[in-house]
Parts: sequence; C-alpha cells; structure tokens
Amino acid sequence: MSKNKISCPYCSEQILASAKKCKHCGEFMDKDARTEDVADEVVNTLGSIVWKIIKIIIWINVIIFGGIALFGLLEILFS
Repeated sequence: MSKNKISCPYCSEQILASAKKCKHCGEFMDKDARTEDVADEVVNTLGSIVWKIIKIIIWINVIIFGGIALFGLLEILFS
C-alpha cells in the first residue's frame, strides 16, 4: 500500500488518503460530507419539482387565456 493511499472501509479498494468519497463504491468517508451531498440533492429535486409546477401553471394560463382571446377575436371578426 502506498503512503498516500488507504483502503476504503466499505469496499476495501485503494483510494487516496485525502479522498472524501470513494471513487469505487461512492461512499463518503466523512458523515458531514454525506449530509451536505444529500441536502444538495434534496434542494435540487425540490427546485426541479417547483419549476415543473410553475411551467404547468404557465401553460394552463396560456391555454385558458389564449383560448379566451382567440374566441373573442373570432367573435369580433365574424360579428
């Protein structure tokens, strides 16, 4: 074993001693780093869900108000 390498406690593969995450199994060496990564994933997922909901609301408004405007235009043109 090299001086600057250690064995991962989860998969026993050789990794750098300064590694925060095992490149082989993906486990974090430090629980705090794992917590930060999970928190970032949650924020990204929630942001993605909120953005999708906003886009749906925008499209619903476009369809409803676009239809109303088109119907009004057709009424004006053919009256």
